[in-house]
Amino acid sequence: MPTATTTPTAAATSAPTTTAPLATFATTSELAASPPPGAVALDLTFVHDQPRFQPNAIQASAGTVTFFLRNVRYLNVPHDFRLGPAVQQRQAASPLIQAGQSITFTVENLPPGTYTFWCDVSGGGTAHYAEGMVGTLTVVP
Repeated sequence: MPTATTTPTAAATSAPTTTAPLATFATTSELAASPPPGAVALDLTFVHDQPRFQPNAIQASAGTVTFFLRNVRYLNVPHDFRLGPAVQQRQAASPLIQAGQSITFTVENLPPGTYTFWCDVSGGGTAHYAEGMVGTLTVVP
């Protein structure tokens, strides 16, 4: 997603650089036992004792995108789902998803592009995304 940036000129090298804030997407979520038709399914899980999304590369069509997020029970660890152009550049955020729980998470008006999704939950002092719980969403027209 493009951002507006003001860069200092040679005559005003002490002027600060400003970046417009990222637009956020409208979202909804609700508990769900199974994925609705057309939902993008993701397991929030652990692989070799490391937090992961499975799959970690997904594709969806532009517009309203519904994700089915299933937290595969492992040591009762909660997870969440964040979406934006890069880790920590959040444009959409799910609620906390408890171990064994699954939800539908819908993002409205998602334009074409490549996005990063990650888990922002910390385990043992380290955020799950820093342990590899990151993925890529490609939104096609």
